[in-house]
Amino acid sequence: MTKYVMDASAWIEYFRGESKGLEVKRFLDKPENLIFTNSVTIAEIASKIAREGWNPDEPINIILSRSKIITLDENPSKKVGFLHASIRKERKNFSYGDAFVLFTANMLEANIVTTDSDFKGMKNVIFL
Repeated sequence: MTKYVMDASAWIEYFRGESKGLEVKRFLDKPENLIFTNSVTIAEIASKIAREGWNPDEPINIILSRSKIITLDENPSKKVGFLHASIRKERKNFSYGDAFVLFTANMLEANIVTTDSDFKGMKNVIFL
């Protein structure tokens, strides 16, 4: 069983249904894969699809049905803040959302699926 944490960029590609989205679909369609999404990623996706004029209900429902949602309480969230601060020293565009994805993947010993270049050079990252 392999674990994957989906970054917002991977989900957006999936919803667009183009070539990178088909790669995401392959991860989602394998029953032996465990798929996770951080709750902060859902907020990031909701913002993106609202700005693009999409109806958010169907994409969010797909995420909820196709992945396990990870919600962090105050102690892990504080650790995400420290992780974000340390990475921002080297990567000026590394977002809070990225930090939540990275922390979640590390916590679960999972791979990150993304198209986001802010993850380049990090271990356990699968770029589409």
